[in-house]
Parts: sequence; C-alpha cells; structure tokens
Amino acid sequence: MTNKNTAAHHQFPFTAVIGQDDLKLALMLCVVDPKIGGVLVRGERGCGKTTTIRGLSQLMEQADVDYPFINLPIGATADRVLGTLNLETLINDKIKRVEPGLLNQANHGVLYIDEVNLLDDYLTDLLLDASSSGGYHLERDNLSEWLESKFCLVGSMNPEEGSLRPQFLDRFGLCVDVLSPKESRIRRQIVNNRLKFDDDPVSLFSEYQNEEHELSQKLLTAKQQLSKITLSEELAEHISKICIEQNIEGLRADILTVRASKALASLNAEKEVTLDHINRVLPFILAHRSDNYSPPTPPKPDNEESEDKSPNDSTTSETNHQNNLERNPSSSENKNEQSPKNTNNEMVTLPAISSSQLLNDPRLKANNPSKGNDLTLSHLEVSGTNAKDQIDYTQTVKNYLTNDEFKIHLKERKPLKKAVITFLIDSSGSMIQNSAIQKVKGLISEYIDKKQRIQKYFSLVAISKGKAETIVSPTLDIKLLLHKLTTLPSGGKTNMLSGLKHVSEVFRHFKKNNKQEDYSTNLWIFTDGKFNVSQSDNKSPLSEAIDGYKKWLKFTNSKQVIDTENGFVKLGRARKFATGINAQYSLI
Repeated sequence: MTNKNTAAHHQFPFTAVIGQDDLKLALMLCVVDPKIGGVLVRGERGCGKTTTIRGLSQLMEQADVDYPFINLPIGATADRVLGTLNLETLINDKIKRVEPGLLNQANHGVLYIDEVNLLDDYLTDLLLDASSSGGYHLERDNLSEWLESKFCLVGSMNPEEGSLRPQFLDRFGLCVDVLSPKESRIRRQIVNNRLKFDDDPVSLFSEYQNEEHELSQKLLTAKQQLSKITLSEELAEHISKICIEQNIEGLRADILTVRASKALASLNAEKEVTLDHINRVLPFILAHRSDNYSPPTPPKPDNEESEDKSPNDSTTSETNHQNNLERNPSSSENKNEQSPKNTNNEMVTLPAISSSQLLNDPRLKANNPSKGNDLTLSHLEVSGTNAKDQIDYTQTVKNYLTNDEFKIHLKERKPLKKAVITFLIDSSGSMIQNSAIQKVKGLISEYIDKKQRIQKYFSLVAISKGKAETIVSPTLDIKLLLHKLTTLPSGGKTNMLSGLKHVSEVFRHFKKNNKQEDYSTNLWIFTDGKFNVSQSDNKSPLSEAIDGYKKWLKFTNSKQVIDTENGFVKLGRARKFATGINAQYSLI
C-alpha cells in the first residue's frame, strides 16, 4: 500500500476536487458500469476537467484492482494506438511478437483523450471501430492478431475549439458541461487545495487518504451489486416516453438511461431504480443528444446557500472543481510511458534494448551497440519527445541482419494536415425556382458526414439579391454550419464576382490567423451559371467572374463547380465557368 500511495501523490486526489458534482458522478457511474461507454467533458479553459479525470486513476489505485488509465495523445500514430511488432524479440530471438497499443492497454479501464475534438480523423475512425466491436485486428508484416479493447472512453474538450463528428459524439454514453464556480467561497476552497497540492502533494493526499479509500471501496461494492438492481416496467416506459419527446434518434439513449439509473441506485446502496435516479442521470444522457437540452447555469452566488453535498446526491463528500487551476505538470505526462528526460542532449544509459524504452525523436541514434545474439544499446542519445512509435521496425531489422550494422530507422512523421473548405452557394431566384438549393444542402450535409482524414475547417458564402455575404467563417463547428445552411438568404440576382471576392477574403483571413500552419484551400461552387450582375459594360457577368477568380483565387489548391441547372433546355454556363477557371465540373 505504501508504494501505491507514493505513486498516487502525482495526481490530485479525486475527493479533494471541489465544485464539480456532475463530472465526478458521471465518471463514477462509468466505473460501476463500464458498458455505459464513457464520458464527454465539455468546458472552458482552466476549469479543471483534466485534473478531475486524472484523479479517477488514483482513486482506483486505492481499490487494489487492475484498472488501467491510458492517455491517448491527439498526435499519436496508428502503430502507437493499435500496436506493432516487438523490436526486442524480433532482433534478439528472430520471433515476431505483438507489442500491444494503447487501445489494448486500456482494456477494462479508461482511455482518456484530452482535446478530443482535435483528434485526427483517422484515429477517430479507429476508436469508432474498436468501441463498437470490443476489439480490433492488428495486421503487421504477415502477423495477424485479435486484440481485445473494451474501455471506458473519456474525452475532454473546449467547445470553442470545434465540435465532434456526430458518429463519434454518440459513442460517449454521458456528457457533462463543466462550469467555473461563481461563488467566492467555493473558489477560495479550490485555490487553497491547489496551493496545498503544489507545495506538498504528500500532505494533501494524506488529508484525503481515508476518503479516497472509502470511495474506492464504495465503487467496488456498487459494481458487484449492480446486477441485483431492478427497474419497474412503469419507469422503463417513462424513460422511453422521455426519449421520444426529446426526438432522440435510435435507442441508445433509452438503454443508457436504464444503465446509468441502475448504476446510480447501486452506488447509493439501493435495491431498485426510482424516479429520482432517472431524473439525476437524464441530463448526462440528453446533453449531447437533444437539441432541447440546455446546459447548466453557474452555481448560486455568494448570498445564496450552496447546494448540500450529500453522498446520495453525487455519492462523494466533495465535488470536483479543483479546476480553475492550471493543469498539474506532473499529471500531464502519461504515467504508462516510461520516458527518460534529457533536455541537454546528454548520454543516457539504458538497459538491453526494450521496445518500452526505445524513445524520442528523429535524432535518436545508437552508439556502440554490442554484437552477437543479444543485441543491446549501451548508450542512447535522447532528444525531444517520445518517438517510440516512429521506429520503422522492418527497415531497422533488415539493415542489421544484412549489414551487421545497427541503426535505428524512423518513419517520416507527417504533421496533422488542415484544410479550409469554402462552400460558395448561389441562392438566387433561379436556384429557388428550380428547387436546386435543397439538393445543394443535402449534398453538403452528406459530404460533411463522411469520414475525414484531415482536420477540416468549413466556411459558407451565399450569393443572393445581387450581392454576396459570408454566412460562416472557417469553423470546426459542423453543427453551426448545417444550421446556417437551413437559413440561407435567397432570391434576387446572381453576382458571382462578389461571391468570389468574399471567398478570397475568407481565405486571406484564415491565412493571416494560421501563418505557421500547413493547410490547403478548397472551394466548392454551387450554381446554375445564370450570372446576371455585371460591374462593367465591356464584359459579360461570366467573363467578369472568370477574371475575378484568376485575380483573387488562382492559388486555391482545389476547386470544383457543381452545376445545379435543370430543365429541358440547358444553357451550360456553369460548365463554361468551370472550364474558364480550370475547375472540376459535376452536374447534380
């Protein structure tokens, strides 16, 4: 127990978190019943989301159970997430053996993703596949193995930085909106606890050790008693009616409400679910599934009594808002990765080559490797951050076996690519008359809903009534974009020249705000080609639009014109426009 507690001091105690009853309760419900699927935590910067979540790992250490807590970095590679060949056995024993990735390491535990809304789309797809099937097939160099991966997915995010794909959002069983407290007394308690922890973490942990142990045992007992909890038919029907009234798609919300209610009843040491249990967990289920759900308001001000903190309310004596504080530096490191630190490029002595200790950066190199059957790295020069997942195992071993020379080959690490995609929509009178605008909205919705491989910012420019207007500036908030699509201004004449100028401004501002980023610009133009606003007597509106594009947008990475013209007789102006600006052309 002593060693365990010493290690636990690196994390802020879960029971010492003040002001976040909902978040702590949601996390505990997922411990009691992992089939709930996880928690999405949304909140502003500095409100303690990460600290509270990481406190859960320490809490479970008090229970003497194997409950892994794995951090998945948003920049992790596929090999790091899924697994790869074990370099140690491959070199020393010439045996291909799998080294499990983070998904398998998180089996029967928690997989935590900070800033989950910024996660690479490819990794998002991997998570979706693994969470739906409870595991995955690892295929590496003629090696095929099924790895179990049943985890509780916990993600934290700041909604201002973008939203999640609908498919991924629905995978989180519960959702909690975290707010900074508005009561000075609560804020003072939070600050005091944080300062105590920063100055003497061992002392703070000692204060809460008994509460940590009691709560961990309570969670284990609730987990064991969960199967005995009953739910009446009347309450089951009540749950279904609520989900129907909220226009919830699918049946996942019904199932999760039943599971969460039973978990809460078990946590409160009760034998059956009551209406109070259902009402307590429903906001967690509906927060990200119902448009009618409203986020909670901040806690009561100083002159009002704060809500009583009873164990049956949030099932813990404190509530968690240790937030307002900066993230604990020591807790930001993944405790499951043993990474030696060396900021001065000093020589670091490591034991025999181990895939759990081959670390750090494309500048990593071996010096004086021993020869013979047991290859070791006597010294390793370490620079930068963890790059274990960047090792090209096949090339490394091939070079050693063929040239009797050990040199670590690393994969080329590609930065996360970004793209800004602008939809320029002609919503003029002719488009409305032909009902083409509805097809446009459907096509855009279908495109956005597809799997994405890069981080995409979407913007929207509309042309109507003889002018153009930027409806949505580049954003990751897909929900906002789709909402604006349903309320587009429409009617009047088509001023394509104005629309192209607005698009150039969108790209210019994005470039100004992302000077150091590697990104591409993409333009989708939806029009029937019936341009009828000109600023010159010498040129037609079509010629003006082509010249305007070449003047403002010739450096656009990709462009396509989607022709919405219909009817028995077609003028084909949209095709001529696509040809004039050298864009891809397609017809709805």
